[in-house]
Amino acid sequence: MSEQNQSVLSFSHIVFDELSFKRLGFRQPDEQEIKTTIGCTVRSFAANQYGVTLTVQANKPSEYDASVQLTGYCEINDDFPQRDLILRENAAAILYPYARSALSLLTAQPETTPIVLPVVNIHDLAKNAASDNSSVS
Repeated sequence: MSEQNQSVLSFSHIVFDELSFKRLGFRQPDEQEIKTTIGCTVRSFAANQYGVTLTVQANKPSEYDASVQLTGYCEINDDFPQRDLILRENAAAILYPYARSALSLLTAQPETTPIVLPVVNIHDLAKNAASDNSSVS
């Protein structure tokens, strides 16, 4: 592949750090809203080497708490002008489908309605979080 066509972001490993499902009670007859949160952190390990950790949590009050955390270990040139944006948004967008799938599997338990998180636009999510004074850091 020519250098022009290569991605500036390269993953060497994607691993799950934590998968958690805690039953709080039985399924309720009335559909309760599922509260979800998504967080992303970026850590530098060495020159051009980063770990991007994505955490997705789901809470259905009185029924369960579930969470998935995974880390993508990647490489991007430290001198790349949009490095921080690529790490925060593009890396998180690559990791999100893995977290979404794992959360569906975690909630596919007896007496539990499995959840399927929607496909999300990470760029819009990050932009909205910034405008709400939240951080996607």
